[in-house]
Amino acid sequence: MFFTGVKLSNGSAGGWATPIKTIPEAVCCPSSVMAMPLPGKLAGRCAADLAREALSGHGIRRAIGIAPVNALADCCWQRRPHSEVELCAGIDAFDATEIRKGDRGRGGRRFCSVP
Repeated sequence: MFFTGVKLSNGSAGGWATPIKTIPEAVCCPSSVMAMPLPGKLAGRCAADLAREALSGHGIRRAIGIAPVNALADCCWQRRPHSEVELCAGIDAFDATEIRKGDRGRGGRRFCSVP
């Protein structure tokens, strides 16, 4: 796993884990760093600019984008939490769900395919 973490200037943080097998050319850390946008120059960059990397087809570049998206989500929650949503610390989001076989989301789409 490659772990990517960011901390915004306001203290909000976000992270992302990229399985090494999703990056075929990752044989060692130095070769993987070559895929990073602006290696060594991410500090002080705008989180929204880095978030654009979340759409990249490359695993490490995507992680560089997803981590700030997660930090921005935390920032949004700090500023304006939703009164109908409970934020639970210390629990896996998948374990906290109550999605059951046959449940559907908006537009009638299934949340997941459960046998």
